Amino acid sequence: MSMADGGTSEPISSSRSELFEIVENALLIADQLELHMAAIHLQSALHVLALSLDDASESNG
Repeated sequence: MSMADGGTSEPISSSRSELFEIVENALLIADQLELHMAAIHLQSALHVLALSLDDASESNG
């Protein structure tokens, strides 16, 4: 791509390495978000389990 095409004067290899770095960072962020969402689901499941155990102990009490 030339400057006339709206490109930059940077070498293509530099642009590619920057693009790969951006994609890698995006994947790391996505992994962190997935772990965060998994933790939220686990917390909700544990809360439901705790409520069920409380109900069961009251029924047997």
